[in-house]
Amino acid sequence: MVSSLETLVSVGNEITQNYLSQLSYYSFNKEYSDENLHFLYKTIYKDLLNRDLTFFSEDDIAKLITLKSSAGSSNPVFALYTSALLHILTEKNEQQGKRTIMHLKDVTMDYLFHYVQKADVIILENCKGNEVLACAGSYGGSVNTIILKHFGETGKNSSDVLSNIASHNGSVNSVILYDVKGSVVASGMASNHGKVNLLLADSVDSFMFGSNICKQYGAMDLCYLNRISGDTYLFNSAFHDNGHLNHLFVEDIFISQLINSGITDDNFISKQISHVNVLYGSINPISALAHMQQFVINYLLHRIRTDFTVNDVNEILKLSDSIKSIETEFSDNPFEY
Repeated sequence: MVSSLETLVSVGNEITQNYLSQLSYYSFNKEYSDENLHFLYKTIYKDLLNRDLTFFSEDDIAKLITLKSSAGSSNPVFALYTSALLHILTEKNEQQGKRTIMHLKDVTMDYLFHYVQKADVIILENCKGNEVLACAGSYGGSVNTIILKHFGETGKNSSDVLSNIASHNGSVNSVILYDVKGSVVASGMASNHGKVNLLLADSVDSFMFGSNICKQYGAMDLCYLNRISGDTYLFNSAFHDNGHLNHLFVEDIFISQLINSGITDDNFISKQISHVNVLYGSINPISALAHMQQFVINYLLHRIRTDFTVNDVNEILKLSDSIKSIETEFSDNPFEY
């Protein structure tokens, strides 16, 4: 009897063979754009729906990706295939009231889960690759939570990590980054009418982090930054063309100066970011709401930094959601320190 993994491998090989010529056409004619790759993704997704693939699980997708990673394979069409598989599985589980938690460890693969339009929880731990999760949750799509932990490699930075996620009317609820190395990270996040509720970035080594975030009517509710290093252009051209960030938390004055250095208009921060909280080294007091949010953020990051299993993920998700609920509870509280 053919196993579910063997079937997924066989279908993946067929999908790659059928659609690689279309990808080559885009590349040859210099039409290798986000829009065309999204169209190719949707074409593959519909192809898989017609095949009625309903037998596989998160574990099957993880084994399929690990198998290709071990073989040193990084094919953008195959990656679109695995993204579409995750999309289909998420929809199936959602109809049954189940969560879909995709937790990968020790995988090296370019284009991993790029253009995935619908997903619940994606956790990449000790992984490497270029263009990983590019355009995830974009083009009207949605992803609940993305967690990158120990991603990339010193001296061999991955490029275009999380580029343009939640863009073009898409949304991602929470993005949590801990110990991430990449030459370009989170560029174009929540741009073009996109939305990200929560971005927590701790220990990110990047030449360019957050450029064009929320550009062109994009929105973000809360962003926390700590230990952002590298020859960093931080938030370069972010929030331009009516983008907005509600709460910005930075751990020190240095990071806030980096943010300002990428912005030409001296009044831009006050116009586009409603609340800026410098947690240490600032003479300006922060509100009771900010103190409560800071407490939950620190505990959440503590849970991320330590070893966690899939069974711990629900606690992490509840913590990330609680940061928003704190704002609701304190919205009418007039007291400030």
